[in-house]
Amino acid sequence: MAADSRDPRALQPLMAVPTPMLTEVIPTPSNSSIPQSVFPTFSVPTSTITIPISTLEAGTSSPTCTVPPSAPSIAPSRVGYPDPEAPGGIHDSSSEVSISPQNVTIFECSIPPSFLSLNTSNSGSPPLCALEFRMPVCTDLPRGYPCYDFSGLEQEIVANSGINFALRTDDGMATWDDTALHQVFPGENSIIGTFECAKLAGSYGGNRGISWEASSVRNFSLEFLHAGVGDNPEFHDGIGAWIVPCL
Repeated sequence: MAADSRDPRALQPLMAVPTPMLTEVIPTPSNSSIPQSVFPTFSVPTSTITIPISTLEAGTSSPTCTVPPSAPSIAPSRVGYPDPEAPGGIHDSSSEVSISPQNVTIFECSIPPSFLSLNTSNSGSPPLCALEFRMPVCTDLPRGYPCYDFSGLEQEIVANSGINFALRTDDGMATWDDTALHQVFPGENSIIGTFECAKLAGSYGGNRGISWEASSVRNFSLEFLHAGVGDNPEFHDGIGAWIVPCL
């Protein structure tokens, strides 16, 4: 067979360039971090997890919503689990949240007309709000704030598990994707979804009620105390879901 007359440099094997990786070490909190819950209990790992996280997974920005650090936010007015015999179909669990294969949690919010409003002529597109999930690392929580019980980064990434946030009720009939999988990671604020949050003058009176039902996907579990819930919350900042304005 004749020798190949092509440029030998073109026959050199391609060298793979490794993707930069971030390594995060997250101590999995113990079950004793949170006081006795009204939800059924479940076991979680208690060992330290060390896994690689790619630079793409570490990003938290959303192409449709930018939230400045100084932006106002609205915590749920109450959280609980579905109960057809309870007022509004929600059994109030105070500020306790449990999202697991056994438990779902409802986040019920109330948006006042003053939060974001249209201009006086009601012209133009309504401003956007977002549901943002905040999950600080436990060492960044306020003093006295109990750490959360979490099934772990390893389980979430390997099993591609997470949370489904289904729109349960909304006075404004927001457009929302009820089927999306949302993954939350310690140390990140994650935009769950956006919706038009201002209301036209005279469209309906009072605050706008909106709620989501959060359920586990592929054995994800997260149990925590939600900051800011109720009239006199013990903690104003911490882990949980907030309504925020988009820029």
